[in-house]
Amino acid sequence: MILLSILCTLTASIAGCTWQPKITHGWPVWSDDGTAVAAVKHTFEEKQGVSNFYETRNHQVQVFTGDPVSGTTLSPVTGLLDGTVQDFYFMKSKGYYILGRNLGNETVGDDTHTTIRFDKISLTGQVTEIDEITAVSSVSCSPGSSSGFAEIMKVIPSWDGNFLGKFTMENSCSGLNLEISILDASDLSVVGGPWTLQTQSILPGGFAWNQSGVLMLGTSGSSPFGPPLYTGYEVGQNPQTLTGIDTDDFFPASSSSDKNASGDTVGIDDITGEISIN
Repeated sequence: MILLSILCTLTASIAGCTWQPKITHGWPVWSDDGTAVAAVKHTFEEKQGVSNFYETRNHQVQVFTGDPVSGTTLSPVTGLLDGTVQDFYFMKSKGYYILGRNLGNETVGDDTHTTIRFDKISLTGQVTEIDEITAVSSVSCSPGSSSGFAEIMKVIPSWDGNFLGKFTMENSCSGLNLEISILDASDLSVVGGPWTLQTQSILPGGFAWNQSGVLMLGTSGSSPFGPPLYTGYEVGQNPQTLTGIDTDDFFPASSSSDKNASGDTVGIDDITGEISIN
């Protein structure tokens, strides 16, 4: 470690010792109507440390869109926005994108606090905040144990794009505390809920809308090893237990994903940003 520090001090030409600009591309999705695609460019700085461990900083993202043509690149929609991507949807038929960003983590005592922000972005790049929260994403419990769920907020558009399902979460040693709301996608007003519950864990991919307009949540219930519990939320209705479904019904979570209605998958080259349709 001392030798590496000396080398970095003597010469700035050693790339592993200095902060280097990096660009990657990811999160390719189809628009909900299948007529366009979008993706996110990620810019940051990177430095190699001891034992080939890489540090990164100054993360920013930028939304791009274009036609679904293999071998082409996309055009920017937004400027650079702070953070890393958590979620991304393209609801072209309703005139907006949904972008979720992780703005960073902070250690508070033995716990980790995470800040997440979700925005609604117009097709011309106007950014409107849906919500930004800071909450406990990992909590230290008994000696040697911890509890955590990093995605402390989720916002998912309904299949028709008229509503947004919003989940906020905070970890505690007794479980995961959730608040669920349904927002009007046009003006972001709350039209359903908020409903609250406590569970031990969220099932993999446990947040989604079905095509009938029900916002679904999959949890383990009151026991981390209990049978799956599926709950549905609708405007003007009390929460209901859903039956006859399983985790496959949560994929995709909305009408915008990496696959279109015909089953074609959109991809993007991590380095060049070129689109591929397969």
